[in-house]
Amino acid sequence: MTEPSMSTAETEDLRAVVSRMGEAYGEQERRVQKMAQTIERMNTSIQALTQAVTRISTPTPPAPATPPSPAPTVTGPRPEVRLPSPQRFDGDPGSCRGFLTQCALSFQLHPSSFPTEEAKVAYITTLMSGRALVWATALWEKDSNVCHDATNFMAQVQTVFGHPTSQRESAKRFLQLKQGKRSVAEYAIEFRNLAIEAGWEGDCLMTTFYHGLQENMKDALVNRDWGRDVEELIALTSELDLRARERRRERTTSSQFPAPLQRNPSTNQSLSGEAEEPMQLGRSRISQEEKDRRRRENLCLYCGETGHFRDKCTELSGKGKAH
Repeated sequence: MTEPSMSTAETEDLRAVVSRMGEAYGEQERRVQKMAQTIERMNTSIQALTQAVTRISTPTPPAPATPPSPAPTVTGPRPEVRLPSPQRFDGDPGSCRGFLTQCALSFQLHPSSFPTEEAKVAYITTLMSGRALVWATALWEKDSNVCHDATNFMAQVQTVFGHPTSQRESAKRFLQLKQGKRSVAEYAIEFRNLAIEAGWEGDCLMTTFYHGLQENMKDALVNRDWGRDVEELIALTSELDLRARERRRERTTSSQFPAPLQRNPSTNQSLSGEAEEPMQLGRSRISQEEKDRRRRENLCLYCGETGHFRDKCTELSGKGKAH
């Protein structure tokens, strides 16, 4: 006996029922998982509450007293270093570099005084005069972009008014530098400046500095140790130059005050003999008052007797014969 077969419609209906049951089962499983997660969170909360109740109900020993921490020292902002204002810049190329350096130092050490780029540009402009001020005023009046950027403004000042000297030209001037009639200290100042501009450094500086010295200074270095670098050589030659200049001043001063002339002893004796009365053995020299008295009374200046004068005195002539 054969089993009755299902029709196509019944099969489709059965599949639909099974599909709905599967979906319902999946939905039920998701709800169960969600409920499990909720229960787990509730258990965690219950455990936290239990621990909190236990801590509240159990008395805890008092904590040891800790010394109060010292109050933090409140330090105010460091006072800014006050610098003198740079000298006015009139457009002289020789002072352009130093002027811009002084302005940059003011900006660096007084930041609160120059909060904006425009404040920096205005500060530079107020320190200008002459053709430099005319140039800066023209830029400021037309509100040029460089007036809103201090770095760019300073670069423009250097371009317009600074020395257009290349490093090669600086090196040429450096090699031609001579001491001349200057002191070693003055020569060394220009030497250092040109060395920086030319970008020179190292052992070659010692030889270059030596070649620029005066000939007498080179002679003084013949038996001397130059030192380890150019700074030691500069210190040595500066000391030698200072001593040489002091010695020249000493010679000049001594020539202005010649030694007193020595008199001939015989001349002194003759002059003294003319001015004073001769001394007789056993007779002391008479005073000026006594001389004056003998002249007033027409007495002999030698013996003090009357009736004759010194040239006819018998005592004086007798003394001459005895000799």
